Amino acid sequence: MTKLLLQHRWSGNVRELENVLQRYVVLRDEAAIIGELTPSVRNPSEVEQGTPVVEKKEWVSLKDVHREAVLRAEAEVIRKALDKTNWNRKKAAVLLNISYKALLYKMKARGLSNSQGVRH
Repeated sequence: MTKLLLQHRWSGNVRELENVLQRYVVLRDEAAIIGELTPSVRNPSEVEQGTPVVEKKEWVSLKDVHREAVLRAEAEVIRKALDKTNWNRKKAAVLLNISYKALLYKMKARGLSNSQGVRH
């Protein structure tokens, strides 16, 4: 991946690099980052010859990346709170400083269910 990062045409310079690295840290999906960068990598022979490279790149929406990162982070924090409270949803809601109803909504939206069989 390092070679790919070095060969990429960073039209957005440091900010573009920073955004790619942030997505990599948040999503932990090297394949997605590689897929995102691969179309715009210059062939070393093209660089030497000065041949223009046609860039066909589909950018991931920053809003989509942000939304996905928030959903994953919330799901992880909710799961940890539920584990800490032995899946007592009322106590978990207090711990998370959200309403019980909001916790139930977030659990449903993120597909979190009581995998331990404990009823509260």
